[in-house]
Amino acid sequence: MATYTLDNVQANHAITVAFKPIGFVVNSSIVLDEFMQKNGTINPEGNTNVLYNGTYKLTITPNVGYEIDEVLLDGLPVALDVEEPEEPEEEDP
Repeated sequence: MATYTLDNVQANHAITVAFKPIGFVVNSSIVLDEFMQKNGTINPEGNTNVLYNGTYKLTITPNVGYEIDEVLLDGLPVALDVEEPEEPEEEDP
């Protein structure tokens, strides 16, 4: 909240107020392994603008042969919503 005081008013005035959304930047990155490999992808990667009270969704996909080790938010581990891959349906011969 803020206040504005117009003192000594002796004529008509128009006061216009505009508001803008509060925005934040979320930065997502992948930790490289000892061979400088990413071993998976994240989407989006890098800086993403998110409005105040907005939602940020990060999709994490490990490469074949890898699994997600950990995800940190501000240095602390977070729980993930894990989607198990669907098994391909076998066709009858």
